[in-house]
Amino acid sequence: MAAAVINGKGNIPEMIKPPDQLLQSIVVESGKAGVEQQVNRFRIGSVHDRLETDAILTIFKVARILLSRQCRFQLIVVLEEGMTAEVSSWLQKEKDCQQLQQVVELGVTAEGGTHFQKLDVCLWMGKANKYPLSILKGMAEGVPWIAVGEAEAVELLFGKAGDKHGPAGMVVPANAADMIADYCEWFMKHPDIRKQFGGNGRRRAMELCGI
Repeated sequence: MAAAVINGKGNIPEMIKPPDQLLQSIVVESGKAGVEQQVNRFRIGSVHDRLETDAILTIFKVARILLSRQCRFQLIVVLEEGMTAEVSSWLQKEKDCQQLQQVVELGVTAEGGTHFQKLDVCLWMGKANKYPLSILKGMAEGVPWIAVGEAEAVELLFGKAGDKHGPAGMVVPANAADMIADYCEWFMKHPDIRKQFGGNGRRRAMELCGI
């Protein structure tokens, strides 16, 4: 798969493919991608280090879409200290609050990034102060990402020209709940590819950190 290229303005690459097309272009390490038989819920993390209304409402919409598709998942909203009460109040205002509360969990960033170890895939939905560092920490733990396509995200997830590791996640436009839900469901159904993306990210993170 060709690496994503940022244009001169740092915009989202136009060549990003939907999951079904991307699936055909990736060589899976185990030889094939199988549908995961899940006993536990698929754990989706959404990391936020500042309050952004659009980003939070987008992930609520993602949860709503996945529920409508009868996916078995848990959406863990990872917040900084002091943000939980505000996000909880936003959740309470949703008309389908009770249904969302069955799958949405509010948590606080763990010291040292250990929260990443409990996630199957991670979302980053907006600009933030710790943006590249948070994605890098998740990559180091082998977690694939779905991230809004700022220049830093594309470079971390796809690598620079000539990168040998392969993609570590997917890039989406801001507020693209349908596309995010598609990618979440795709990662749910294809654990081999999720593992490959996670391994790609871990190796790139180790290289970038000089490990």
